[in-house]
Amino acid sequence: MSIQKPTTHTLIARKLIVYQRERSAIWQCRFNVDGRWQRASTGERDLAEAKAKAHDILVEANTLKKLNVAPITRRFKDIANAVIKKLKAEMASGNGKAIYKDYITAIDKYFIR
Repeated sequence: MSIQKPTTHTLIARKLIVYQRERSAIWQCRFNVDGRWQRASTGERDLAEAKAKAHDILVEANTLKKLNVAPITRRFKDIANAVIKKLKAEMASGNGKAIYKDYITAIDKYFIR
């Protein structure tokens, strides 16, 4: 196990960490959602404000997860799955077009897998 740097603060064990990078005055945070670690900038220079912002970021990510929206949008697969979900919902409501089935197949077959 590595030794924790003095610029690293654990707010919630194995869930939320605030840290500062070398040559930067801005505090960053790492948070765990669905067993995957993500990172974000708090945009704050003050540690107390950065801790509060980090908690807000974690709450927002968990809220997006509960709403079945991809909390992490850095991967193409997450965005593609969100688009597929939206197309299927429009087809189920009757507002979708017939071509949506082809779009879903193409995204699933050629872009995701």
